[in-house]
Amino acid sequence: MTERKLIKNIIRQADILIEELEGTFRQRAEGIRAVAILLQKQEVKRNQCEECEGSGVITSDVARPQSFSRDVGVIDEVAATCEECLGTGRKE
Repeated sequence: MTERKLIKNIIRQADILIEELEGTFRQRAEGIRAVAILLQKQEVKRNQCEECEGSGVITSDVARPQSFSRDVGVIDEVAATCEECLGTGRKE
C-alpha cells in the first residue's frame, strides 16, 4: 500500500470512529485524524519539484530593448516547462 493510500485510509477510519465513539476515545480518534491530515499535507510538499515549486512552469525575465519597432525597452516574463519534472510538478 502506498503512503498516500495509507494516509487516506487512516483518515477514513478515524472519521468512522469519530461518528461512533464518545468521550476520550472520540478525542483520540480526532487527534489521529488531525495527525493524518498533517501527514497528507507534508506528503504533497515532499513530492513536489523544488525547481518550479510544484507548478511545472518556470518563469524568467527577458529584456526587450528599445528598437526601431519598439519605442521603449521592457522586461517581459517568459514561461517555460520545467526541465527537472517535465511539467508535472512532482519529483520522480
